Amino acid sequence: MTTSSEAVLARYARRNFWLNVLDGSAFTFGISLVSRFTVLPLIVERLTDARWVQGLIPAIFFAGWLLPGLFTAPLIAAQPRRKPWVLLATIGERLPFLAMGIILLTLPDLPTSVLLVIVLTLYAIFATSAGLTSIAWQDLIARVIPGRRWGVFFGLQAGLGGLLGIGGGALAAAILAQQPFPQSAGIPAKCWHARLNLLRSDGGLIPFSCSDGRTGPSAGADPPVSRLFARLGAALAA
Repeated sequence: MTTSSEAVLARYARRNFWLNVLDGSAFTFGISLVSRFTVLPLIVERLTDARWVQGLIPAIFFAGWLLPGLFTAPLIAAQPRRKPWVLLATIGERLPFLAMGIILLTLPDLPTSVLLVIVLTLYAIFATSAGLTSIAWQDLIARVIPGRRWGVFFGLQAGLGGLLGIGGGALAAAILAQQPFPQSAGIPAKCWHARLNLLRSDGGLIPFSCSDGRTGPSAGADPPVSRLFARLGAALAA
């Protein structure tokens, strides 16, 4: 890493650290409103009696979260910057819940089979977009957060996010108990979309403008996350 890059990272290290802790914690709070462990299974249960459909929820999430990285890592590794990729791919994390909230709130009389397909399709778009974002985001975090602070960073992010998630779960439970279905499911989805817009609509709280994940011969001695996944993808394709 060049001296100028090190100076920039050192100057904004505290800002990058705490804003990303808050961003990740707020993400956890938002996702707790439409949790794949509680809220989404409840929505599916009320739309169909087929129990196996609930089993699609974790399958959709993990397929969307893990598979895209095997194909996108080589593309990300070849890019000079990470932030543009993150900002573009994360659009797919926001729009599905906006659409889900609007549909559930304004079109509650749609056939339950149609609502079920819409919910699962939109969730699949969200999960896939999260997978498209994850490698670039992790690589970006690895560049703007000093390696010696990764443990503290992810620990604080997960701990604070867990505490906020308790509140998010309680809020979702209250909404689902007091409002008629499916409108009750649309409100948490809209709240989740609002959370994403609050923190990511203009990149203002994605504090990478001071160091946006540029790469180069002197970018760092350790191989970035994207290159590790690129190698794994190449090995699987061989």
